[in-house]
Amino acid sequence: MGGRREYQQRARCAREAWARRLCHASPVRRRAASLFVAVCGLTLALGGPVHAQQAPREVQLSMPHFAYDLGYVATGGVLYLTSHFAVTPRDRDTAPLGRGGEHAHQDGADLASDITVGLVLSLGPILGFVLDGSREGEYARALRVPIVLFESFVMTSGITGTLKNLGVCRPYAWQAGEGVCDAEAGIPSDERDHRRSFPSGHAASSASIAGGLLGMWLLPTGRDDRLAPLALGVTLLSVTTAALRVRAGAHSLVDVGVGFGIGLGVGLGTAALHVRSNEARRVSVSPMGRGLMLHGSF
Repeated sequence: MGGRREYQQRARCAREAWARRLCHASPVRRRAASLFVAVCGLTLALGGPVHAQQAPREVQLSMPHFAYDLGYVATGGVLYLTSHFAVTPRDRDTAPLGRGGEHAHQDGADLASDITVGLVLSLGPILGFVLDGSREGEYARALRVPIVLFESFVMTSGITGTLKNLGVCRPYAWQAGEGVCDAEAGIPSDERDHRRSFPSGHAASSASIAGGLLGMWLLPTGRDDRLAPLALGVTLLSVTTAALRVRAGAHSLVDVGVGFGIGLGVGLGTAALHVRSNEARRVSVSPMGRGLMLHGSF
């Protein structure tokens, strides 16, 4: 008991001595001391919890709620089905966009573009799943790769399908001398396909996979470069697909440029919607009275 009373008496004397020094100090020193105390208190009150709650952001299997994923896919699917079965391209002779104009159809380049877009759409999700799952064998968690890419592809298909009904003529079907879009020119296909040049579906579809992979690689904090080679390789294949579509006479540079931009933007956006903190492992620290409070879940 005597030791405790002695400790309390010394502490009281120390506080009184500090108070006397502060009272006899100059006004400038008193203001500086008050400012220092205020800054320290503000740092503990605001800085501590903010930095403690910044959990790493990573790609999750779903958006903030699974219903968002369903709505996202449903929206893209409805846009695609409506644009192909309920709406037809405008029945007017709209020249190909850009300076390309009339361009003969090239069978070899057309076939090559079908092959490259097929490789992107198939290998992107499969190899992404394998590469992502090879990290500690978490293949269930690696399903996030095909999920993000599928959502990106569906939404991109819906947007490009809707825009194709603007009725822009394909370069191989455009008859510059007569100023008409000839359905009999070029390749035999859907009777409405010759007016579906803008934007390029091949370029948009392949770019949606590239954008999704780039987003899953670049957007998370503390990113893992395991997806980097695949993302860059798919992006290169997507650019090749766009170039082949121009060479085939199926699109102009404007068509493939806009299509590629739409696909890349939707892919990055879809990946961003899946990137968030792992709430199941978040821990926060906040001041409480004379100490700190630690709370969270693991």
